[in-house]
Amino acid sequence: MYAGGGLSPNQSFPFNPMVWGIARGVDDLVKKLQDDATEKTMLIMSTRSFGDTEAAIFCRALASNSSLEELLCSGHKISEIGARSFAQALKSNKKLKRISIGHEHFGDEAGEALFLDWSNSTLTHIDLEFNGLGEKTMDALSKALMKNNNIEVVVLGRNNINCQGLKYLSQGIVESESLCTLDISRNQIGIEGCRALNTALTIGRDKTYPLTLILDENTDIGASGIQVLTETDKSMKIKELSLKNCNIGDEGLVHLSRSVPFWDHLSVLRLSCNSISDVGVSNIAAIIKKNNMIEILDLATNSIGNAGFKLLAECVKTFDVGCCSLRSLDLSRNEITDQVSSKSLIDIVHAECLSKLHLLGNPLGNKGTIALFQALVGQHSIQVLGLGGVGFTDESCEKALELINCNTGLQTIELGSNNLGERGRELITAFRVDNPHIDIAIDKNPGSNDEKTFDAVSKAALNK
Repeated sequence: MYAGGGLSPNQSFPFNPMVWGIARGVDDLVKKLQDDATEKTMLIMSTRSFGDTEAAIFCRALASNSSLEELLCSGHKISEIGARSFAQALKSNKKLKRISIGHEHFGDEAGEALFLDWSNSTLTHIDLEFNGLGEKTMDALSKALMKNNNIEVVVLGRNNINCQGLKYLSQGIVESESLCTLDISRNQIGIEGCRALNTALTIGRDKTYPLTLILDENTDIGASGIQVLTETDKSMKIKELSLKNCNIGDEGLVHLSRSVPFWDHLSVLRLSCNSISDVGVSNIAAIIKKNNMIEILDLATNSIGNAGFKLLAECVKTFDVGCCSLRSLDLSRNEITDQVSSKSLIDIVHAECLSKLHLLGNPLGNKGTIALFQALVGQHSIQVLGLGGVGFTDESCEKALELINCNTGLQTIELGSNNLGERGRELITAFRVDNPHIDIAIDKNPGSNDEKTFDAVSKAALNK
């Protein structure tokens, strides 16, 4: 769904949304609800008029509907009055599983009204991103989570949740028997908020599902927040921990390395955009050496450089499929240059467990790119290779394709945002014809540096 609700600018409308300048209402949608004739998913586009008045009529039909499973109505100016209408409908509805609701001025009172006296038993996914929510909503949501329900996913990114709000919410995290994903990215969470999360994750959740915890872009967390968050002698029941742009630095990795190796449910660790240098790589190595459950490690947009790459390569070269689960490593935009050693390249691509390696945006140039393809000759584990924006040109394209032919493992290679001219594109086009089992993604338009112009099929394959 496009941010703010409705379709993206590139999508076209299947009907004329306006009649003589008047926005279309929701009468037709209400009729479908009344007749139980909806599809499983309903999107109320931004071109429709859907305020408190329309919400009241809509919700009366929603209360008894038995066909709709997902409702996407974010971006519409519904107030506390409209939120109450939805709260009443959700008490009676026994079919809806997922809802996205609200807008940037939805507000804390409306959020609170939505969860007061909660008794819904079917809703599993609640998306309240960018709604201006704060402490009142967190208190009401926490009480809803404490009740016997099936809420699994709660998205609260881009709100006004502070440490006190998180203290309220943490009580619900402790008591919920169903919550498995919590997104509280881009809020106002700092050290005290991390303390509340630590309490929730250490004193409770023994009988619950492992949690996916997304804390991205809470820059007040810092190294001190990480210390507080991870301070425990227990194995935290976290499946995925995302800390993108949380200002943790190398010091934060020291604290992570003391506890994360013992989290036996952790499979995904995302640490991009955190000013991590080669100094912090030793602690990353300690984490993945001791925790053999981690499958995905994201270190994109840091500053580990050639020295950090060497340390990481020396670590992963010892892994094999039997003792390590690491299969995806993202080192994009890390200042890894054409001076990186051939031995380090060989070490990292010959790690038997690794199947995805992303090096996008590193200034490898022709020299470094050819060295990487030479290192890949004869290896079978790397299937997906990201080399977008590394400064690769026509000059070395023919040699690179010859080397790729000597590798039997590669399935997808991203070469978009490089400096490929007509000759390089012709060579790759011919290679694709002769090697249909290898998907090479390049820019649609010669000389383009716009990631949006990548071949859609190739991009999808890269993100499998």
